[in-house]
Parts: sequence; C-alpha cells; structure tokens
Amino acid sequence: MNSVRHNNQSSNYYMTIDDTVILWDWFNQRVKIWGNQKISKNTLQFIKTLANNAAIGKIVACTLPAYQEMFLEQGFVVEGKISGFFSGKDAQVYSHFTSPARGTSDNKYDVIVPVGSNWDRVKETIEQTSFPCITRKATPADVPGMISLFRDVFKTYPSPVFDSDYLLGCMEYGRVTYRVAIDANNQIVGIASAEQDPANLNAEITDCVTDPQFRGQGVLSRIIGELEADLYREGYICLYTLCRATHAPVNKAFFRLGYVFTGRLIKNCNICGSYEDMNVLVKVLR
Repeated sequence: MNSVRHNNQSSNYYMTIDDTVILWDWFNQRVKIWGNQKISKNTLQFIKTLANNAAIGKIVACTLPAYQEMFLEQGFVVEGKISGFFSGKDAQVYSHFTSPARGTSDNKYDVIVPVGSNWDRVKETIEQTSFPCITRKATPADVPGMISLFRDVFKTYPSPVFDSDYLLGCMEYGRVTYRVAIDANNQIVGIASAEQDPANLNAEITDCVTDPQFRGQGVLSRIIGELEADLYREGYICLYTLCRATHAPVNKAFFRLGYVFTGRLIKNCNICGSYEDMNVLVKVLR
C-alpha cells in the first residue's frame, strides 16, 4: 500500500511504496531511496517506472551491499560506500540515470589524496593562533543571519536553506543540529549542520558554508569538530558528507578531520546554479 507525506519544501514529498520510503525531489530532479535496509525488485522497478514517466534525471539509493546484484540488474551503478551507515553495518550508494547527459560528469578529476591530520591536530593548530570567531549552537534568532550567508555564497542550494520556515522547522521538529561561527561584529560567518538518523546511528554533516573573508582560518574545521564531539557523546557511529567535488577548500576541511573518500555521485544535486558532482566522505567514530 502506498502513501504520500509532504515535507516542508512544497515541491518535494515523501512516498511509501511497500514499506520503502522514497523522497520525490523535484528541485534536484531525483528520487532518493535513502536508508532503507529492505527493498524488493518489484518496488525498485515501480520506482524506475515512476521516475522515467516523470522525466526525473536520477534515482539514488543508499542501502545494503547485499542488494548490489539486484540494483546492477536494474541498470544502476555503484557510486559510493558509506561505512557503518546502518548502526555499524556498511551501506552502498547505487544510482540510475534516465538520460546519458545526467550520468556524465562535466569534470575531469585527479586522484583524491587526503591531506592528513585529525581533529586533535587541527584543534591544536587553531588554538595556537588567534581564532577570529566564537562558535555555538544556532538558535531561531540566528535564522535571518544564516539565510543571508547562504544567499551570499550559493546561487542555488539542494535544500531550501533560503526559507526561514524550513530552517525553523528543522531546529524545532527535525533531527538537524546547526552550529554557527560568530565574528567580533556579531555576524554569522560560518555554518554547518548535522542531519541525524538516530535509528541507524548515522549523521550527515551538511550545509557547510564560510564567509569568503574568513576562509583559511579554520572556521569550518572548528564547527564540524564540535558537531562531531556532540554526536560522539550521543553514541553515533557513522558520519558522512556529500561534498562538492570541484570545491577544494571544503574537501580539505573534511580530510583534515580524518574523513575518507569513498565515492563520487555524478550530477547529484542542484547547487550554485547547476547539477554538480558530490564526493562521498566518511568518518567512523567508533
């Protein structure tokens, strides 16, 4: 039996098909099957039919490696791996493209090489310098400043971070924790969030942004490190991020904190005015 549940972005909605929850994501022209441990061949075929009929460009699924043969038979490819995603069990990311253009990257990449280090070394380096900000958990009063920074940096963004109702809803009802960096003029100059999945003990580190004037000063590393510490205390096992593949600074911030490159999602979402490739970066906490 199928059901539909709208989220707080009016053009998107969740649909349940035979106990498999999917996100119908119009803005990013994709269907997400994210975090389902069970899915049948019939359900997957039905989702493909819906996506093809609606001219949706991409179907992306995160589920157990045991389903790899079924996904490959249905025309999916393996684009990444998220270690420890299901309470310590690994997940794989499978993608299906309804057109060759959506499945072809516009970029050429060198081999990704982590730049080393971990949070202890980053923290030590930051503490030895004059850090330009204070960092703390975001509050509803921060929402206007958060929107202003998101608008200044991103032409488009995969989730509705320009919408105050969305941000307030995430803070109040959702499983999203935002942390912000504040400068001497009480302006928000850095943001990152953790979108938590308590059932599976994983969290996505996302919504990462730094004011261009404060880049290179460890702002993002500090915010992410504090989110990690909070999540570790709460018993989380797996942290991951889907990071803009062509944007070196944010990739380096995660590499410095010990995240590992485990795949790349081609033209995965609409960010900064076009569909961009996203690197899968993963950190297992315990």
